[in-house]
Amino acid sequence: MPDLKNRLILGDRVNSSLEPKPFVSIVLPANNEENYIDSCLSALKIQNYPEDRFEVIVVDNKSKDRTVEIAKSFGVKVLHKDQGPVGAVRNFGARHAKGDIIAFLDSDCVAPPNWLETGVQLVSSKQNTAFGGPYMLRKAPYWLEKFWLLEDRDLPKSLLGGAIFINKRHFFAVGAFSESITSGEDSQLTHDLRAANYDVIVRKELAVVHLGNPTNIKTFFWRQVWHSENYIQNIKSSVIDPTFYIILLYISSISISAIWLASGKFTYALPTISFALFLPFVLSAKRIKRSKYPIQNTLHILAIYALDWTYLTGRSLGLFKSIGKWLRVIH
Repeated sequence: MPDLKNRLILGDRVNSSLEPKPFVSIVLPANNEENYIDSCLSALKIQNYPEDRFEVIVVDNKSKDRTVEIAKSFGVKVLHKDQGPVGAVRNFGARHAKGDIIAFLDSDCVAPPNWLETGVQLVSSKQNTAFGGPYMLRKAPYWLEKFWLLEDRDLPKSLLGGAIFINKRHFFAVGAFSESITSGEDSQLTHDLRAANYDVIVRKELAVVHLGNPTNIKTFFWRQVWHSENYIQNIKSSVIDPTFYIILLYISSISISAIWLASGKFTYALPTISFALFLPFVLSAKRIKRSKYPIQNTLHILAIYALDWTYLTGRSLGLFKSIGKWLRVIH
């Protein structure tokens, strides 16, 4: 009789272990990602999670290259959302998701084999919580990636759109990603979740390798313009970001310098020009200190400074674009 009881108990445990894992929908927005999407989808094929317990949804955003062709070769679900910013593209995929858990991954990101299993365990273990992961550098990063992403070892405070795990019900309860902004929708989602008393936790175990970082100055500059062209539209987030005020100081210094130079008063212009050139150094010093980056020579400092100067210039242009969009709306 005791043996039978033990067998019954053991049987119960075995049966409970055979309960199916949560079904997960992985949503990937894609716009001209032919250089990266093969690596992204290949990594998802070798996840240590049951193949019948997750789906991959690629939402094409009017790609003109071989993105769709490559995605279809993997046998994943391919949807089309031609209009709208990336937030709208992600939302479109989420609305077609079968899973109770949604994992957002970007098409230029590569997830490690345990990424899906780890994300599901975290979401399942803590109620009312969204989890995210940081972006990591490729094994042999370009110089620009190396000197820009000094804080690669630091965890971000907000969710990054390319590595998010969230309960689908919670995602839509807070209104999903904003579709009125062209960038920063992941930061806005973080704000909305916390405002609705959900927890947001970024874990290094959910890190993904980001292959789509800018690798030249031109691309880097326009990426900064794009990231800042919603500063006014996201004013609540902007005013609590210290960098926003550095950008305002930078614009003011450049503007005052231009006025002095135009009036021929070069002596007056020198202090404001010097101050404008000093501001990128503030950002560089802050990044070096936070990351504890091992500076080896003067060229490293110059490279870091050049990127921060480009960053402030691009963000300044993006702010003007944001103001322009705001003026068009109110008129």
